[in-house]
Amino acid sequence: MKVKVFGPLGLGRNLDDKGWLTVEEGTTLGQAIRKLGIPVSIARVTRAMLNGEVQSMKTVLKDGDVISFFSIIQGG
Repeated sequence: MKVKVFGPLGLGRNLDDKGWLTVEEGTTLGQAIRKLGIPVSIARVTRAMLNGEVQSMKTVLKDGDVISFFSIIQGG
């Protein structure tokens, strides 16, 4: 099963060249995020969304779901 991941630079661990992460059926959002290996310093200042909505880390993923990350700290 594959989910699409959009995120900060350096997030490429375990992604294929098109940004897809392969996970087992029954994988939760939290498990997928851990599989990405996001450094703690980035995790502290980003929020993960599933299909454009904030979801529980216990939400079970479906094939083709989209995980995206956005910064909770903006500057200018």
